[in-house]
Amino acid sequence: MSQWDQTAWQRAAADTSAFAAGHVWLFVLIGALFFGAAGGAVLPFDSILWRALFGALVGLLAGVALWLALMVYFWLRAPYRQRDEARAMIREANDLQNLVFARDFLRQTLDANTRILEDLAKQHRSGPVAEDDDPWIRGQNEETRRQLEILGFADLVPIAVLGDLKIETWEGVTRDAKRIGRSLAEALADPRFHVLDRL
Repeated sequence: MSQWDQTAWQRAAADTSAFAAGHVWLFVLIGALFFGAAGGAVLPFDSILWRALFGALVGLLAGVALWLALMVYFWLRAPYRQRDEARAMIREANDLQNLVFARDFLRQTLDANTRILEDLAKQHRSGPVAEDDDPWIRGQNEETRRQLEILGFADLVPIAVLGDLKIETWEGVTRDAKRIGRSLAEALADPRFHVLDRL
């Protein structure tokens, strides 16, 4: 049964069993303490056998009582644990989704940058950039910054985004576009994106 289909009691039973499996010594210690206390108590019989049996029974009851107390404790906690686990799963899914979005955006931006650079080379543009020209690298640079910050990858901004664009001449634009291409490729080499290749 999936953990999301479990009732509070079913989850409590699973958590109690897991706790008991890792803390056998605790049950043994509690049982031994109660066994010793019961065996040494003032009883109406002096037989060692009966005292041992009585102590064993008390120790067993102490173990059962501890088990039930743990069950109640985990039962009370179960709804909150299931809620927190569901929230963590949603956060993990959102993080994965943002990771995919960031990788795809960087890839698409790198591809677009490469195509525009190839077209620019075919046009043999050179000299000063006219006032009515607005080279793509400025807008692309800012959009890359914006997307990375929105998706939670602000640490990649210094890698993928250039802060000193030279757009006075087409030669400068070409150099910066090539630098941007290298920066985008470097950002895509981030180990976090490699995780997606194994999913």
